[in-house]
Amino acid sequence: MKLLPKLSLFVFILVASTALIAIFVSINTIRSINYDLNIQLIEKDLNNVHHFITDKYSALKKHDLHHVKNYYQKAIADTQAILSTTELINKGYLVILSESGQEIVNSSLDDGKSDKDLMDSKYLVSIQQSMTETAFSQADIKNSIKISELSHINRVVFYKKIPEWDLGLFIVLENDELYSRLNDYINNITIKFIIVLLMALLAGFLFSRYLVTRIRVALKQIHHVQNDEMNARIKNIQANDEISELNSGLNQMTEIIADKIRKQTQSEKEITKSKIALQEQHALLSAFISAMPELAFIFDETGEYIEIFGSNLKLLCAKKEDLLGKKLTSFMPELIAKQIMKTIDTTLKTHQPQVLDYNMEINGTNTYFQGHTAVLDFEHKTSPDLGLVILIAHDITEQVLAQKQAYKLSLYDILTELPNRRFLMERLDQEIARAKRHEQSGALLFIDLDNFKIINDNFGHLIGDLLLIEVAKRLTQQLRKEDIAFRLGGDEFVILLSNLDNNILTASIKAQTIAQKILEIIQETYILKDIKHHISCSIGVVLFPENECDSQDLIKYADIAMYKAKDEGKNSVKVYTSHMQALLEKHLQLQNDLRIAIKQSDLTIHLQPQYDHNGLIVSAEALVRWEHPDKGFIPPGEFIAIAEESGLIHALGRSVIILVLETLQKLLKQKVSSSFKRIAINVSPWQIGQKDFVTEMEALLEKYQIPASYLDIEITEQTLIGNFSVFAKKMEQMQNMGFYFSIDDFGTGYSSLSYLKSLPVNMLKIDRSFIEELTKNKNNDAIVDTIIVMARHLGLEVLAEGVETKVQLDFLKQHDCHFYQGYYFSKPLLIDDFINVLSNQAAANQ
Repeated sequence: MKLLPKLSLFVFILVASTALIAIFVSINTIRSINYDLNIQLIEKDLNNVHHFITDKYSALKKHDLHHVKNYYQKAIADTQAILSTTELINKGYLVILSESGQEIVNSSLDDGKSDKDLMDSKYLVSIQQSMTETAFSQADIKNSIKISELSHINRVVFYKKIPEWDLGLFIVLENDELYSRLNDYINNITIKFIIVLLMALLAGFLFSRYLVTRIRVALKQIHHVQNDEMNARIKNIQANDEISELNSGLNQMTEIIADKIRKQTQSEKEITKSKIALQEQHALLSAFISAMPELAFIFDETGEYIEIFGSNLKLLCAKKEDLLGKKLTSFMPELIAKQIMKTIDTTLKTHQPQVLDYNMEINGTNTYFQGHTAVLDFEHKTSPDLGLVILIAHDITEQVLAQKQAYKLSLYDILTELPNRRFLMERLDQEIARAKRHEQSGALLFIDLDNFKIINDNFGHLIGDLLLIEVAKRLTQQLRKEDIAFRLGGDEFVILLSNLDNNILTASIKAQTIAQKILEIIQETYILKDIKHHISCSIGVVLFPENECDSQDLIKYADIAMYKAKDEGKNSVKVYTSHMQALLEKHLQLQNDLRIAIKQSDLTIHLQPQYDHNGLIVSAEALVRWEHPDKGFIPPGEFIAIAEESGLIHALGRSVIILVLETLQKLLKQKVSSSFKRIAINVSPWQIGQKDFVTEMEALLEKYQIPASYLDIEITEQTLIGNFSVFAKKMEQMQNMGFYFSIDDFGTGYSSLSYLKSLPVNMLKIDRSFIEELTKNKNNDAIVDTIIVMARHLGLEVLAEGVETKVQLDFLKQHDCHFYQGYYFSKPLLIDDFINVLSNQAAANQ
């Protein structure tokens, strides 16, 4: 049964019970009150009767009982009159008995009854018997009234003793008579109480219904909340009682719950969104961790493997399942395990990330790792020294090997695999210190290849590199075990000779002997890509530690000695002396001055005439001249060598060509001689080896409007060494443009005479060294004659250089040499002087 019906039933039972109790209490109370009231009235009546009789018949003696009876009628009448006023007792009997129980008076109290209606004798006997036994025996002399209920005769007896007469006054009433009015009153009261009860029950029922209805409204609101109907509210709350407060509280509670549900829903949405994002991040992180090439380990403070992540599990020292739950000391080498444990301990104590590098053998390969640690901090840690540490191990094997390779590359030359300058500097300092400590002399050989740039420019860097590799091999093959060959860069090499001797002179001899052997092996033929090449070198030697200097100074001194060897004709060995420093400084200063002279166009050209067998000037050779503002005239052999070494030869050669073209403009404009054909220009191997040399020459001819046939390009046999095919192609291309080609200093080079039939050459110029020895040396004469005959058979013209005597000229004419040049005819002339000579020649021949 629900609470509300129970409440209604409870109210109903409560009201009914209350009413019944009230009726019962009221009836008993009324009964008691009415009973007491009747008793009091009867007592009053008895007293009245007693006083009336006493007062009225006080003169009578007690033995004058017959007088009492005589006055009976009058006493009864008076008594009835008195009793009738009470309206309470009018249904009983008045009896007077003597002390012995003798009936004296027996009369009805109802004035409507006669004497015949006296009390039944059976009742009188019972009263007499009872009174004799109880009333009279128990009555005191006080004028109190006694009551005795004779239940067996259904009578109630009221009696009072009259002591002065020894009589007893009795009023006998029937029970029904005594309580008749009371019962009527009780019945009346009962009916009224029943009506009140019914009204109370109805009121209780209606009140309970009212309460139930209002409570059901609250219950309905609670059901709405239970069913998540948060928009429902209790309306029309107007009363100001507890239920209204309850309903208002329910509305407030519903609003609070609705607000919390809204917030909870929003929170759940956010949580759901966060969960989704977290799941996505977790999936991404899991994929990342699984795919990352690194290994991630989680260790506890004891070094136990808690978890292992990463895709490159092949780098583990054992299987993952074998490692988990075990300590790293069980699997790793002792030293590495101690190193990692120390790092874990430091990480936990400092809460700072740590880095460690270690390497160990994995699958037979030495693998390098770099580990980064961090603390996995949790709130439930009981001690700062306890906890978990994550270690991310990067496989840096490739990086380490690359660093080692880089270090090697930093110490070794990539091309030749010889130690480089950095290695030399480190080793040289050690060797100087060791030589001082053991009093042993050593030496440094600085080697520079002669004319290497010609090969590099004309055959390309591939051939040049192959040549350098071969030179490196030859150098290392000639060294002792304790000696080291280095490549400084380009075509420069250094050889460090250790422990030569404790005697400085002996050490110097040994160093020069080794240097001479190197000269010999470097000059041997190189076959590169099926082509023969030749090269020489210049070597500077410096001894240590007698020269109190460091490694930088030693290299500088050896370099100075090497340049001295080049200045003296190359392909030689020079030992450093102190005066070489001044020569080097002079050399460097001159190099800088030459750069300025070329830039400021301070160079000039002189023209040395070239004659035919008729003595006419048919051409001239352009000779560059440099008048230094402080040092005066600088010989061409000196500054041209500097230009070649410093790379200024290209700028120098271009300047000379421009000067020649400007000179030709003047000559052609003045038309000084119809016999004049061309000006010869000596072109260096570096210059003609340039890729754009042909294009550049063509552009210059176009700029100055000079026909190519007015230029005679002189090349040396040395230029053709190893560069034949390259130069032959360029020469053929330029000859087709109209250029004239001559081989200068013919007979002094190493080229095969077979080149002559393949090259687009127009003239051979016999070197002055052969002309100087004419008529003095038969072999020399034979060589000159052979050159002239060979040129005739090849269809080439021949010019003799350095003709200075008539004897030389006569020999040349006898052997049909075509052209002559030398001081016998003319020294090199200024341009204006050369023009004047041509003008005079033209005037003389008119």
